[in-house]
Amino acid sequence: MHPTKRKVEIKDILRVKMVSDAQISPDGRAVAFVVADNHKTDQAGVVRSAIWVAQLDESGAPVKGSARPFTKGARNDLSPRWSPDGDTLAFLSNREGGANFQIYTMSSHGGEAVQLTNLPGKIGPAAFGLLSNPIVWSARGHEIAFLMQDAETPERAERTKRSGGVLWFEGEPRFLRIWTVDVRSGKALSRSRGPFHVWEFDWSSDGKTFAATVSDEPYEWSWYRAKVATISAKTGDVKVVHDPYPRQVARPLLSKDGASLYFLTSVWSDRGIIAGDLMVVPTSGRRGRAFDLTKGYKGSVSWMEWCAPNQLLFASDESTSAVLGTLTVDPERRREPVRRTLWSGRYAMQPGYWQRFTLSPSTGTIATSMEGHTEPPEAWAGKLAADRSSISLASISSVNGDLTDLALGEIRRVEWRSSDGLKVPGLFAVPPEGSRKGRGKLPLVVVVHGGPTLAFRYTYYLHNYSQPIHLLASKGFAVLAPNPRGSTGRGLRYAEGNVRGMGAGDFQDIMAGVDWCIETGLVDPKRVYIMGHSYGGFMAAWAVTQTKRFRAAVMMAGISDWLSFHGTSDIPLWDSNHYRSDPYRSGNLQSKFSPINFVRNVRTPTLIVVGAEDPSAPPTQSYEFFRALRDLGVETELFVYPREGHGFKEEAHIMHVTERILDWITKH
Repeated sequence: MHPTKRKVEIKDILRVKMVSDAQISPDGRAVAFVVADNHKTDQAGVVRSAIWVAQLDESGAPVKGSARPFTKGARNDLSPRWSPDGDTLAFLSNREGGANFQIYTMSSHGGEAVQLTNLPGKIGPAAFGLLSNPIVWSARGHEIAFLMQDAETPERAERTKRSGGVLWFEGEPRFLRIWTVDVRSGKALSRSRGPFHVWEFDWSSDGKTFAATVSDEPYEWSWYRAKVATISAKTGDVKVVHDPYPRQVARPLLSKDGASLYFLTSVWSDRGIIAGDLMVVPTSGRRGRAFDLTKGYKGSVSWMEWCAPNQLLFASDESTSAVLGTLTVDPERRREPVRRTLWSGRYAMQPGYWQRFTLSPSTGTIATSMEGHTEPPEAWAGKLAADRSSISLASISSVNGDLTDLALGEIRRVEWRSSDGLKVPGLFAVPPEGSRKGRGKLPLVVVVHGGPTLAFRYTYYLHNYSQPIHLLASKGFAVLAPNPRGSTGRGLRYAEGNVRGMGAGDFQDIMAGVDWCIETGLVDPKRVYIMGHSYGGFMAAWAVTQTKRFRAAVMMAGISDWLSFHGTSDIPLWDSNHYRSDPYRSGNLQSKFSPINFVRNVRTPTLIVVGAEDPSAPPTQSYEFFRALRDLGVETELFVYPREGHGFKEEAHIMHVTERILDWITKH
């Protein structure tokens, strides 16, 4: 081990700053991006975030030392967006207190922020968490479009007051709609109407049309039935142009002439975890059949922007690597689209669940944020070559420059054959070089990712308590991070490979990975552990009901009973969509793959942790599994974290849960 490096400690998780939403200015000479803590210091606070700006030269290279905070405060500044002339930066903020966000504008030269809106409805993050494009400038720069939830009516407020606060569950829908605000007058107008909930949108260059993903109900589960639509900016009328069911859709993007609508699709696990195939559908005529522009591509597209009238620049995953490429399309579809890779690297773009970038078409300059196994998150920028055959990228910030003193584990991409011969990729980590002498064979921890339509990539793996690969490696463990069927990065067929079988082929893929690790001779077959969060928590619970090979397990925000999950989760369409099975019919697949139905097989000591306010994997799932294990005499512990949802935010909770995980695995 290098003498200047030190072992990773739990507290280092809290040191990592998250860098995301990098936005290139229209002239390609500046990048605005968000820098956020990965925790909040107390239960009453927020996860603080601020907007930073960095300067670029004409070649797209960073101006040394130019990255600096553009806004500051104790709350949240998010979603920076440049005006078309580059003179103004609009952003969302809750700096006035409370949960609601408003739109602010600020001169690109600095100064004081001006509050543009003061509306009662919940804007963007306040309504449905972070959205991919919550605010968009008009092409002329006179208006800003944004998403806002219907405000509570006085009549509804009075009824609630008279009832003593009774909740009428899903009884009074409040839709997320497109609004616009005039930048000069501050006048706001609703631009979409009717019983349609808008999840994402794009705005045509002539200002007359919005492209959107819409659903008929305004609840988290309704996203799984979202459709692709156009919306008249004048009348608010919604026209559905494609229904992808049973797949989901994201990233609606209009062609320059407005005749076609491009979007991404796959069977996905969660809103905001996006990577799939790139599709196109005409906007005119009746509801059309979509054409797959990346059919057969052994990768997963996550974002695209127009870099020329008929050419898209796209970001994707290919296995564990990040890729930037171009797709030249023929609007008449007389020729097949031409795909070309411009850049590929052992990095992951931010945000980690939905990799994105922005592009200045006039200069060919792009901005994104990236991280690697040994590189913490930073803002990056680069420029397309004049002939669009390549792209150069470089880091333009050093907000995490103080993390260079850590001795990190060695992580490499590996591959093995599953029980049916399928090639399965993943990551394999061992303790830092120089710290393995005299250890003999290493204990192995299998970390299963969430989703399942997600993947382990070249990310930093220090800022996420549920995937503590570097922390485990620093404590002397080998770590297997598998990407079984159902993961992204291998094309649509692989991503949908566990449809009708979460717990079947994917479980066999993971167990084959364990065999591969043992065959390397590095791993002690008697000291193998499994842990996971969300879908990974389900897989940990499922694994201990199916095999006794694991010495201990950690189930985080997991699922033990698919029927009770379906009735209590805010995403009940996820399980029925993935299993393609009616949970109320005898012999359904949910029953076949519910860990609770096989709990008498368990002998493995199992630690269970969950957030008390988790809407996606309700804590009742953890209570059920804990009670069964306790009744059956299996060693188990359950920790329920107050005020936490599907991912923990409070500093004390992150420290506590990480300590419990390490203690549990170490003592067994």
